[in-house]
Amino acid sequence: MFYMILIVIAIIVAIGWIAYGIWSYRVYREEKNKPRPKSERLVQSRKSFEEYMERMKEFEEKRALERKGKENKNVKGE
Repeated sequence: MFYMILIVIAIIVAIGWIAYGIWSYRVYREEKNKPRPKSERLVQSRKSFEEYMERMKEFEEKRALERKGKENKNVKGE
């Protein structure tokens, strides 16, 4: 009698583990298909970096024009 109860409990535990494995795999597939959530801090950092890169691009363009202007003045002066 004791062994019968033990076998039934073992079968129930095995079924539970199989059900848990199937559930876990379904959750994994659903999360894999969803886009990753972006934190507010990450979005803010990316936006700040893009603005910084735009300012640097403008600065480099102005600097290149200033250099060309100085080079032209030096050539004309000689």
